[in-house]
Order: sequence, then C-alpha cells, then structure tokens
Amino acid sequence: MGTAPGPPESALRRVRRQRDSGTWNSDLSVTELTAVHSVGFAPAGQVTGSAVYRIAVQGIPACGTAAPGQPLVTELVEYGRALHDVRRLALDRMAREAVELESHGVVGVRLTVRRFEHAANAVEFTAIGTAVRRPGAAPLERPFLSALDGCDLAKLLRAGLVPCRLAIGIAALHVHTTTVTEEASRQTDLARTDLSAAAATVRSLAMARLAEEARVGGADGCVGSRLHLDAWPVPCGIHSDRDHVLQFTAVATAVARFDTPPQPAPEPVVSLVDR
Repeated sequence: MGTAPGPPESALRRVRRQRDSGTWNSDLSVTELTAVHSVGFAPAGQVTGSAVYRIAVQGIPACGTAAPGQPLVTELVEYGRALHDVRRLALDRMAREAVELESHGVVGVRLTVRRFEHAANAVEFTAIGTAVRRPGAAPLERPFLSALDGCDLAKLLRAGLVPCRLAIGIAALHVHTTTVTEEASRQTDLARTDLSAAAATVRSLAMARLAEEARVGGADGCVGSRLHLDAWPVPCGIHSDRDHVLQFTAVATAVARFDTPPQPAPEPVVSLVDR
C-alpha cells in the first residue's frame, strides 16, 4: 500500500479550533481525569480517525483438491494484510489529530468496526480516544497510543513502564472442511477437527504478528490484549456452504520500561504474644 492520505482538512480544522480555544473535551471519567493529573498529564482533547475499505475475500483455486480425509488450509494473505492496514490507517489519522493538539499521547483508544448495508464488502474502521499532554515536556516525534484507560495509565507509569503504541496482529484462513468424497463429507466429526486445528493455527499466526509489531516498536511486552475469533461459512466449489473462513484479531498496548520502581521496605512485625 502506498502513502495513505491523512485526516481530511475539515478534521484538522476542528482540532485546531479546539487547540486555539484553550478548552478541551474528553471521554475520561472524573476518576480517570484525576489519575491522569496525578502522573503529570492533562487532557488536550478528543481525537478520532477513520478509514473505509472495500475488502473482498479471495477465492481458493485449490479448493476441493485435498486428498480424502485431509483438510486444506490456505492463509488469506492479502485479505489479512488489508484488515491490518485499514486499522493502522485509522490509528495513524487519530495520531495526526493528536499532533495537531500538541499532545504526547492518546489514552483509552477504542477501535470499532461498522459495515455498510448497501455497499458490498465496505467496512469502516474508527479509532477514538483522548489526547493527553505533559505540560512543559518536549514534544514527541510520534505520540504514544494506548488502549488503557486513565487509571491504568497512571498505574503503568508508577510501575516504571510507558506505553509505546497499539500493536495489531491479524490472520485469516480458508479452511476446506469438505472432503472430496461423498462418504467422507458425511463425517461431521472430521469438519469439527479441521476447524479446531485451523483455529489454533490462525490464533498462533495473529499472536506472532502482534508480538513482532511490539518488538519492532521497541516495546518490552504487551498489556490489555483484546482477542477475537470470527468464523463464517463460504462456498466450497464442490459443495455449497461447507468451507469456512476463520479470522483472528489481536490488539494490545505495547509498553517499554523506563525506570525500575523502588521496592517497598519490609515492615517490622513485633509480636505481643507472650510465649
């Protein structure tokens, strides 16, 4: 995918007006706002980013050619990459709005998905969160993104960890759960076995990509992972609605250590029991 366009100019004008007004809005609760202030941050304003893609699931030319009793599992590479890229595009546009607000990061990021009823395969991905800044601190080259709420952000910083980015791992598989013989196709237990193995495979692929994104971003690990598995039937080519597509999505906040928190000193205990 080439260089994607940033937020529309109307969105940038909106955040600039908010920045210049000297006021801010947020979806932080009072408790979250207090927690954010306790670690030296202040809200800068609410930021959003969205992207609409029309994604088509590829057909599988080899469908129906597996040996009797053997599943055929094919990764939908381009489809999975598109699902990743559209989420990343929405996050990048939200981060651009955060830059316009002169903020250092975004907390409470939520990713939502909406399908259009009258546009086949058209999907809108939206990211929304609250931009925060640390008064007096130098601007960052790129603001951090965190799905943690304000309270968890404060706890994370006190533990000597800082959020880096939202890491994403996505994988999709086409599973040929129909065998090539009529007799074997009636063995429903075989289809269940095929789907179980495919679910383990697609989960492993997505989690490995999540870990790799965190590593590339300089993180030590991830917290607050949100995992979701989707499955739906698709035509086989030989038998209708017998094959399946499995899609696994993992999103987490990648974090890095910047300090070692002091260990609490043990408290002396004096027994008053006369032995």
